[in-house]
Amino acid sequence: MKSIISILLILILSCTNVYGQVNFRRNTIYGELLGAGGLASLNFDYRLGKNPAGFGIRTGVGFFQWNNSASLSFPLMVNYLIGKNGNYFELGLGTSIGYEYILDSSSQIQNTSEEGFRLRAPIFNLGYRRQVLAGGLNFRIGLSPQISFYHFGGAAINWFPNLSLGHTF
Repeated sequence: MKSIISILLILILSCTNVYGQVNFRRNTIYGELLGAGGLASLNFDYRLGKNPAGFGIRTGVGFFQWNNSASLSFPLMVNYLIGKNGNYFELGLGTSIGYEYILDSSSQIQNTSEEGFRLRAPIFNLGYRRQVLAGGLNFRIGLSPQISFYHFGGAAINWFPNLSLGHTF
């Protein structure tokens, strides 16, 4: 009887160990409102370590339009997550390379000296990230302060809130 109980106990503990281990998912794709990519962006994040905490990299493509100006941007960032159990504080640093163009009243592109490539750097990310080890729903909310340098001189700091929803796989 003791040997049967011992065997059952060993089986239960070994099954618990197998089912207790979660395969960590490194890839996340998400849509973001405001933030590093502009008004709306589609992004890819890759975790570099053996768990979500630690360093990761991010890239994406975004779009922004305001009055008669529009831009297509490509954010490139490094981020660091602090936390555990799917709840993390995110710190990020990077840049966004973009192309800005001017629209006239009929939404046709005009050839003006205002068009061209723009570099926004540095861009920071500060916020909360929900990323479960086994994958699934990914949620981010925070602030993205950005420093913009203008071709005519001067600079401005813009504080953009950000909100994103995606899938970790």
